Amino acid sequence: IVLDSSLRIPKGAALISGIDAAPLWLACAAPAPGCADELRRLGAEILPLGPSRNGLDLKSLLGLLAERGITRLLVEGGPHVLQGFLDADLADRIDVFHGAAAAGKGGLEPFVTDGLDRIANSGEFIAVAERPLGPDRQTIWLRKDRA
Repeated sequence: IVLDSSLRIPKGAALISGIDAAPLWLACAAPAPGCADELRRLGAEILPLGPSRNGLDLKSLLGLLAERGITRLLVEGGPHVLQGFLDADLADRIDVFHGAAAAGKGGLEPFVTDGLDRIANSGEFIAVAERPLGPDRQTIWLRKDRA
């Protein structure tokens, strides 16, 4: 499942060329005319969603996935995607992987402009486990009211 609000995925992307090995679902809001049809011809399934203030309507996306029997989802995305799931109250568990080096030039905030204090100080999540992974570490946070 790829979140691509305008269907900007290159037609030669590995996800498309490997579509016979694994299905490709593209969640979008406003695709360019004809773009969705071309991607369908290549074998992708288009999941049209309405927009939200932070991008795609993620609650609608989860509803579509639930209709298809998907009730658990691992979200691996950039800061905007992660913030969207938090803002929409759609995160039950957050696994944070801390590396020794900063991600990106000067570091990258995990939630657009917010650091990890967004979950650590929110009162909504509790850290339930922490473990080393070589030189890095993993911290698991669960939402208090759903733990």
